[in-house]
Amino acid sequence: MKLYKHIIITAALLLAFCAAACTSKTSVNSSEVAPCESETVATDSVSDGIAELIAEIYGKLSEPGLEYKYCSKGYLALYDAIAATDTVPDEVGFFNYNHWTSAQDGPDNPVFAIKQITLESDSVIIAEVREDEMNTGANLRLIKENGAWRVDDFFIPGDSIGEVERMRDYLHV
Repeated sequence: MKLYKHIIITAALLLAFCAAACTSKTSVNSSEVAPCESETVATDSVSDGIAELIAEIYGKLSEPGLEYKYCSKGYLALYDAIAATDTVPDEVGFFNYNHWTSAQDGPDNPVFAIKQITLESDSVIIAEVREDEMNTGANLRLIKENGAWRVDDFFIPGDSIGEVERMRDYLHV
């Protein structure tokens, strides 16, 4: 039964990956940062800080444990609960893809671009990050936690259901 659930989740994630484009609210374009390339120039310090944070994260994609450095406490509680339940050998498990890129595989040295930074409120930001060669990327929902921006959810581009909701469903919470 558990294998069927994993197959269904994997199929849903694959369908979501192929879904249509996202809608946006108030937009603030990001500044050029390395190793990310930006398409436009920033208009305020918030987007500059988010662009720097994203450049830092995506410059370290090969490093393990990015979640513990860059994600919110709420996200980490679910992440750790999933990791504790996904211990069955030969099972695909919940994290059968890289949530930073929304892909299972990718190029050796991808170059990601910050496509758009959307301010939803004073404490919530959505950042669209894309990699052109493989058309991968993620929409990151960031929240302000103890004065620092933290990734609180991952969305496959074009999907309105985030990883947090999928984790809650998986854990039945």
